[in-house]
Amino acid sequence: MNYSISPATNTSLLGAHTVKRLGGRIVRRISMLLGLLCVSVSLGITAAPADDFKDASNLYQQGKLEQAMAKTNAGLAVQPKDAQGRFLKGLILTEQKKITEAIQIFTGLTEDYPELPEPYNNLAVLYAGQGNYDKAKAALELAIQTHPAYATAHENLGDTYAQLARRAYDKALQLDKTNVTAQSKLAVIKEMFSAPKSPALAASPQTPPPTTTKAGPTNTTTLPPVASVSKDPPVIHATDGSVNSTEQAGSTKEADTILIGQSAALSGSAEAMGKEMRAGAEAYFNAINKAGGVNGKKIKLVTLDDGYEAERAKANTQELIEKQKVLALFGYVGINTSNAALPLFTAAKVPFVGAVTGAQTLREPHNPLIFNVRASYIHETEAIIAHLVRLGITRIGVFYQNDSYGQAGLAGVERALKSRGMEVAAKATVERNSVDVAKAVDTIAKANVTAVIQISAYKSCAAFIQAMRRANQFPAFWNVSFVGSKALASQLGEDGRGVHISQVVPFPWSIEHAVVREYQQRIGGEANYSFTSLEGYIAAKVLVEGLRKAGKDLNRETLRAALEKLGTIDLGGFTVNYRPGRHQGSTLVDLTIISKNGTFKR
Repeated sequence: MNYSISPATNTSLLGAHTVKRLGGRIVRRISMLLGLLCVSVSLGITAAPADDFKDASNLYQQGKLEQAMAKTNAGLAVQPKDAQGRFLKGLILTEQKKITEAIQIFTGLTEDYPELPEPYNNLAVLYAGQGNYDKAKAALELAIQTHPAYATAHENLGDTYAQLARRAYDKALQLDKTNVTAQSKLAVIKEMFSAPKSPALAASPQTPPPTTTKAGPTNTTTLPPVASVSKDPPVIHATDGSVNSTEQAGSTKEADTILIGQSAALSGSAEAMGKEMRAGAEAYFNAINKAGGVNGKKIKLVTLDDGYEAERAKANTQELIEKQKVLALFGYVGINTSNAALPLFTAAKVPFVGAVTGAQTLREPHNPLIFNVRASYIHETEAIIAHLVRLGITRIGVFYQNDSYGQAGLAGVERALKSRGMEVAAKATVERNSVDVAKAVDTIAKANVTAVIQISAYKSCAAFIQAMRRANQFPAFWNVSFVGSKALASQLGEDGRGVHISQVVPFPWSIEHAVVREYQQRIGGEANYSFTSLEGYIAAKVLVEGLRKAGKDLNRETLRAALEKLGTIDLGGFTVNYRPGRHQGSTLVDLTIISKNGTFKR
């Protein structure tokens, strides 16, 4: 397989290396950057392995691969987790054509430092060299996801798409040799790769003119060159992770940890949602911290249990703002708890990001401190009603929680029905943190509805569904996303089959979207997949985008302003858009159903 290696966007202890294999020869371009010992000290590396890696780098440049490997292994014996040394070892193994071992090295780097784009990029080239363009595509999408401005990965992805297209056109011609259109398209792709392209070197004032050496022929295939592989290892900045007090609320010092506050249900009727939301967010924050944090600062999520009760959420919010002095509030679970916090964070001018609620009180009137990530209940109930009406279902009841959440969902249903000249056939309520549904079952059963939309938490919804079925009532049951899909399926067991739920994030078990594949790698196994933990993961990504854009002068106001100016951002198949006056990130709604054994289908 022909492929090329080009420098990454980061300065590194190895400097900018470029190798490109063209036809039957290898062209090596090398430019060393200074500051090895300084970088090594910032990484917490002792002098001995730093010297070993410096020597290994020099030997590698000279083509003395065995000696370079010996020096690299010596350094890794002292610092086995060192990212720079492992990266160099991967490069040496690649040059030695020990592709399986190189893949293992770069895969390990993606697992330990998932925010770094270079290992993903290099994995893509190795996969492409094996003709596995699907894996190459997936790796490149992750590289771009971690670093959207990584030009090399974008170019490589384009080449990979071209190779996939070439294979498809080849197949088309195998099936129909007279297909002139496929012949023309295939000719265009072949012409694209007919002449070797020069590797794109990152311009640097410290970079001397590159030297060129030649080597013997390399193994090639009939496919043209695909990708550029980074030979620059990333720089990992470390902090001690300690939390220091701040002189000014919401501000950070150079060595501080970024404190993010969360009040969520870790007990009570919505505890599964609170725990899943926190788990998803921490999966992303931990990945960011492993990669050095944001501008060298680690993120710490401080979560306090509110039991899904407004008064406890209010007390938690006071604690987080006044005593913990958090930079922002994040991932509150539910509208009642969010409403309790609203006057407090508004008065203190603390950004409030990614609450798990679709209620309008966080959307209207506009509050410049609130940044919603998920779609609203209006979006969700409109999608549900539109689907039911298409199926000819018009007698629709609503079972809702007797609080702000339930009333918000009910309002969404009524709005969607009214736009179609319809109205709710029956309404019944349940109290928050209660499973006393007998009266609600009696009310809905008498109305003879064909569908029930439920606006409550998973325990009360499960109790209602099971009680309805015991009463020989079998309407279609629909839930909005806040129900807590995984917890509802678990609570229902075999009774869950056929229950519908609207969702506001992509399908967690799919590999269709880059953000989901990234989440799957970091959440700790398929047993932890859930819609709510994916929502936490995505909301954390949004917050980190704001932290990065705010820069080193980080405080509550600079974060708020940065989030507002994010514009449209594709997080890997999930797009959010923020601008002044509009803080509704996404309007995505998907419809799912619980299948056998508590699994989900779209």
